[in-house]
Amino acid sequence: MLKETLQDEIVDPVVGAAWRASEVGESCEAYLCHTRLGHQPLPMKGRIRHLLDDGNMHEDDIVRRLKNGGLDVLYTGEEQLYVHCVKYKDIIINGHPDGVLRRVPADLHQLDWADEHFSWDSTFHLLEITAPNNFAFKRYWHEHLRGVNWRKFVQTHLYLGSEELRDKMRCAVVVVKDKMSSTLYEEGLTFDGAVIDQTIEKLMRVTDLVAGGKVASMRCTDWHKDACKFRHLCFADVDMQGDENTSTTSGFLDADKLLEASQLHEALDAYVQGKEYESLAKELLPESRAYFGDVIDQYNAEGLIILGRKVKWTNSKYSGIDIDVLKAKYPAVYEEVYYSKPTTFITVGRGGKKVLSQ
Repeated sequence: MLKETLQDEIVDPVVGAAWRASEVGESCEAYLCHTRLGHQPLPMKGRIRHLLDDGNMHEDDIVRRLKNGGLDVLYTGEEQLYVHCVKYKDIIINGHPDGVLRRVPADLHQLDWADEHFSWDSTFHLLEITAPNNFAFKRYWHEHLRGVNWRKFVQTHLYLGSEELRDKMRCAVVVVKDKMSSTLYEEGLTFDGAVIDQTIEKLMRVTDLVAGGKVASMRCTDWHKDACKFRHLCFADVDMQGDENTSTTSGFLDADKLLEASQLHEALDAYVQGKEYESLAKELLPESRAYFGDVIDQYNAEGLIILGRKVKWTNSKYSGIDIDVLKAKYPAVYEEVYYSKPTTFITVGRGGKKVLSQ
């Protein structure tokens, strides 16, 4: 019922004098050129609008929880600040920070991670909020904001360096919410002017290209090729409806047309990482496979097509030796093949004095 109401929408481009702080962290310079040239993007999928609305809901939820927890959170909701981040030659960047924390109590200074220069000494700290899918969320613990969401990383630095905030604070607290489980990750971030300089250099290159009506030669080589709203302009095999000119196998669902599309993209990315890096295999491969199976079963489908890759249940056989049968019927053989060797490992016992977190 609800999914049938999520209709695709034509979004007419609007090119203003200023860049939005939320977009300039985009690493693809071709994307930025298309944006500044006012090129018509593909229609926005109804599910994408649904996800954007969910993002606003998660942001409001985090702000509400912070306030209910006794924190003083300024400039949120309708009172959000409009800040001027950069004005350099023809480069103007402005935006709306998610909020500002004031005088965070000392007993709430615990964060999951902070860079070496982060400090609570200032009265004010910038607040930024993001709510990724489960598979992206897990990466924050190892790669932090810089490694997982470069756009948000740049955006946060731009706000810290803005005319309105730079004299009042040098650090930000980024709250990341797993929108599948509501688990939270909190990171402390310190302003680094080099991030701003790199961003301006990139935008200067884009501005020079756009002045001549040109687009950067950069092209995506990963799953972004199939997800970008300008893919029809960069790749000839994509039509204006946003569907590649390839047929979908009967019985397989196109993942991009499901509400779970973003999560499936992240699960595929996690699966690929698990295949490439042995240290991640035990965690990422079982979880991604289990999620694929859940979605396939939910839709009673033969399988899924995710960014051109088929995902399906495959029947197989497990072979091995039933130790209990061997021991019961052939005890002599069991005794012959049985072996043991000493080993050591760490155990953590139950009980002891319970420690209450503050």
